[in-house]
Order: sequence, then C-alpha cells, then structure tokens
Amino acid sequence: MAGKFSIYKYVKLAGKGWRYARAAYHPNGKIKPDAVLVKGANGKNVEEKHPEGSYFLNFNNTWIPVRISLPKIGIAPFPQPGPHTAPFVLTPESTPTNAIAENRNQVLHVGSNVLMVAAKPSPRLNDPGDGLRGNGRRALTYADLRALYPGVDGRPPEREIELHLTGNMERYVWGFDGYRYSEAEPVHLKLGERVRIVLINDTMMEHPIHLHGLWGELENGQGEFLPFKHTIVVKPAERVSYLVSADTPGRWAYHCHPLYHMKSGMFRTVIVS
Repeated sequence: MAGKFSIYKYVKLAGKGWRYARAAYHPNGKIKPDAVLVKGANGKNVEEKHPEGSYFLNFNNTWIPVRISLPKIGIAPFPQPGPHTAPFVLTPESTPTNAIAENRNQVLHVGSNVLMVAAKPSPRLNDPGDGLRGNGRRALTYADLRALYPGVDGRPPEREIELHLTGNMERYVWGFDGYRYSEAEPVHLKLGERVRIVLINDTMMEHPIHLHGLWGELENGQGEFLPFKHTIVVKPAERVSYLVSADTPGRWAYHCHPLYHMKSGMFRTVIVS
C-alpha cells in the first residue's frame, strides 16, 4: 500500500495528558514495549518509560489499532472516540450479554425514606417530558441522540447494577435504594471492568444523575453509536440504562445534580480499584 505510516503508542505524558507518542525501537528494529519517544528540551527525541498504553498505526493520517501488544485494560484509560480512533476492543459477533445482575427486582417498601414505588417503570427515552408533549413543536429527546463516532470499548458488560432513586417529599429525604448517603455503602467497580448501570426513578421528580470520573454510554438503540454522557436525567417512573467502562481508578462522586437533593442524601461514592 502506498503512503506514509508510523507506529505510535497512546500514553499519558507529564503535563499533557493522554497523547499519541512515537514508538521507541531496539537497534534490531523491534519495538521497545515500555518506552516511547518524546521531544526533549533541545527539540530532539528522547526516550521516556511508558509501560502503559496501546499501539496504533498512523497511515496517511488515519489511526489504526495494531496488535503489537493487546490493550492493557485497567492500566490506561480508553482514548476518546474520534475520527481516527477505531475500537480496539471488539465485541465478537453473536456474543450474548450474560451480565450478572445485582439488586435486580429488589423489593422496596414504603417507609420513612421511601414515599412511593413505581409499579411499572419503563424506558421513555422518546418522551420530551411534561409541557413539551403535543404542543406542535418537535423537542430533542434522548432517543434522538447519536454519537458522531463509534465507541471504543465494544465489550459486553460483565455486571448489571440496578439502583432505585427514592425519596420522601414530606420529610424531604432523598437517596438511592431508600438509603441516604450517610447510611449507604460505596458502589465498588473493579478497575477495567465494564458494567451496565440501571436507574429506576421511584419519585415524582426528574433526577439528573451525575457520575464523576467515568463516561456513560446511554443505551438508546443507536447500536455502536451510543451517546456518551456523564449526567443522565431520569423521569418519574422511568427506567434508564447505560454502560460504563471503569477505566480510571479513584473515589468518584455519584449524585443527583440539584444541590438540595444531593445535600438531602441522593449521593453515593463509586470506588474504582
């Protein structure tokens, strides 16, 4: 094939974040798996040690993932989708999603922290919401959202985590699964795993739920072009699901965005380790 090509590694450079850096080579022409070339203070290329990251071939300004080494899932965050970022973790055709469900169909009881429980929660991604239905205008809905580029992580989820958004307006208490933040255990994710999070709104208010540190891919029927979001609005009696790749370690906030809901208990900690 005619054209210019070079091998790069997607690594985290000091002060620059995640970037493509040229691969470093041994004298015998083999790639050094733990090093890349970066520009030094004198403008010349110098080697830096970077065992993390995945390799890409740049051919005529098109980025193509190559199997010089398999992606080290859980060591380096996935690169953001873009015009030259091809998925490098592919879902095998006809592979079923056998995610292990956690808390699915759990029974919530009305009490001091739970004023009501939705009888038949369902996805309503094409519903614009109160005041926007049937008014002669078209409103943008979650069902309309489609990513410009396909997602990077094509693995099916390993686990499914179901969380109920609960509250009691009379006492003004909000939480997940009937528990306020002070009463709840953290949500633990294993570094590198892929999970499906299911949110069910058992209240009469909309809740924009924000997961810090990680992207979510809203399951809205757009195939490999699922929209990437970090805050997802859940309407009353609605069931919404999204996929999360736990590629960044740390303790991350997970909460409803209105401060009066967050301060009243609708807050959890997500730990990726």
